[in-house]
Amino acid sequence: MIFLVVIKSEIINIRPTQFVINFNKMNNYIKVGKYLHLSAFIGIYLSFIGIMNIINIIDQHDIIIKILPWTLLIILGLSLTIIAELDVHGRYQNYKQVKEKLYKYGYNERIIKLYMHSNCQRDAVTVAAEDLKLQKKVKSFFFEKGYRWYHILLGAFFEDPLVIFKNNFWIKILFTEYYQLNFFYG
Repeated sequence: MIFLVVIKSEIINIRPTQFVINFNKMNNYIKVGKYLHLSAFIGIYLSFIGIMNIINIIDQHDIIIKILPWTLLIILGLSLTIIAELDVHGRYQNYKQVKEKLYKYGYNERIIKLYMHSNCQRDAVTVAAEDLKLQKKVKSFFFEKGYRWYHILLGAFFEDPLVIFKNNFWIKILFTEYYQLNFFYG
């Protein structure tokens, strides 16, 4: 019986392989930004439509007038893709921060309040809580605060609709600083 306990404790302390670590990173990256990845694919699709229509127009006369709207569609699609993926990167950094804070301090509403301003941040918190078996508590906290699945816009947007035109907003959303995990692999 003692032999089995020793084996179990040694198995638990084994470091996962690099493949498992990378697979978990990729899986969490996808879960944290599921709607943002969807937006990025929509942006790629819009760009593809624009490129295909420009290819069809090349042989016609008055090329500039006909190409301009499709060029704008390509620019819009690529911008949407870049912004969405930069936002996913930021939310993944939030995920790592929240996961470590919840692991270190346990469930604490003060930690969660820091990341409940947008749907994407709430998704990051929910995925981190899911990893630590705290998902029910976190979801009930968001429900108590009045957040539902259809609350997509930022809470700050309702306080100040011009917040999206402020430089600090874009820096905070798109250029979130890299967070190095201390307690987990990855």
